[in-house]
Amino acid sequence: MSPPRFFCETPLQADTQFHLPATVSHHIRVRRLKAGQQIVLFDGTGIEATATLDFDKSGQAIATMGSTESVDRELPYRLTLVQGIASQDRMDWVIEKAVELGVSSMLPITAKRSVVKLSDDRAAKRTAQWRKQVIAASEQCGRNRLMQIQPPCSVDQAIVSLKTEPMLLCHLSSETIRLDNTAMLNAITASKAASIIVGPEGGWENAEAKRWLDAGAYPVSLGERVLRTETAGLAAVAGLVWLLS
Repeated sequence: MSPPRFFCETPLQADTQFHLPATVSHHIRVRRLKAGQQIVLFDGTGIEATATLDFDKSGQAIATMGSTESVDRELPYRLTLVQGIASQDRMDWVIEKAVELGVSSMLPITAKRSVVKLSDDRAAKRTAQWRKQVIAASEQCGRNRLMQIQPPCSVDQAIVSLKTEPMLLCHLSSETIRLDNTAMLNAITASKAASIIVGPEGGWENAEAKRWLDAGAYPVSLGERVLRTETAGLAAVAGLVWLLS
């Protein structure tokens, strides 16, 4: 069995010893790890290190570091998932799987048909919780860089921040192209980046979809069936990763 992995914001330095952050110590206690066990630490910048676990007299966890190394398991291009905000369990699912699939950044978006409406306070709390989901998923899947989660924004705000890279709009329309469209894939390869845009549970309003298309988004088809919001983006990501590999 592989050693347990933990995210540690403390810069990792070879051949040093330090107290682990309280959040990591808590997870170690919950998992009932013992002194002398090997653990893997990563700091979110691509650095990974194996350490030996110990405890001080108060029970706080201590890591005795071995060597550090740069282990980058990222895709060779940047993928952003623009996700219409969905209910909490669906968003948790999307975040976990997006991390596993290699998405670089997620941009939660509020749309006209969004079932979930967040006040500024709730949006801040939800974003903090989503970032915890990213850490947990990264610990599990072996990524050493954290997927970035941006604060929720509007369609217009998202267009401004994304329109310098190819945008793929998932929207039910009679005028769509396949995900393996050669011109689109060539544009993504040249940019080394792409954004996949998925609406909320209620889908995009036509006016919203038009704003994306007017900004240059490619209208892509994911097949003949209607996919749920938590399925569509992940299906597009998985297909694109395969096509570009």
